[in-house]
Amino acid sequence: MEIRTGAVGDLPWDTELSRWSSAAYVQYQQLPDGQYSVLRLLPKSAESARLRPITISGRLEVTSGSPEHQAVENFVQFGTPFVDVPGTVTEVSGPPGVARSTPGQGRFRFMVLPESAAELPDLEVRLLDTTGDTRHGLDLTGVELSAGLNGTGFWLSGYDRGGAVQFQFFLNGRDGEVASTGVVYDLPVMGVLCR
Repeated sequence: MEIRTGAVGDLPWDTELSRWSSAAYVQYQQLPDGQYSVLRLLPKSAESARLRPITISGRLEVTSGSPEHQAVENFVQFGTPFVDVPGTVTEVSGPPGVARSTPGQGRFRFMVLPESAAELPDLEVRLLDTTGDTRHGLDLTGVELSAGLNGTGFWLSGYDRGGAVQFQFFLNGRDGEVASTGVVYDLPVMGVLCR
């Protein structure tokens, strides 16, 4: 456990994840006087996820047609990360300290784990003409891959070598189908993948 100076909302979340990729659970809590706490649970063994999983269930509530609604739809279908979506943690279970965590309202942020791209090579995006000849190629680095919760879709992302442009590919989605008409999502997040 750490006590730090600052605000939880100002944290660079992706930096924290890559620094502590072995953590099974990370919890941030804003404290008075401009400080916050960081609680990390590190698994004792590779079997911890199976023997004593940490489970968190949440409900996301968004306005139909809003950017948050589209972000959650992309997450459900393709596994696309999203940030600052309002919701409620409805249930928490796991080892002591986690199971006593109080469910409540907040803003959700789902990210792709850094290990998701550990085995992926850099990619090249090519612009082809009508004959199939390459007109231009662009190397992508920092490749990430994620899969959707309720579908066969995948999200693939990468940056140009200069880091100026991010390319996102939504693969194997449902053709011509409206993803969902509802705006309340019950998300059981199981295992020690909650960070």
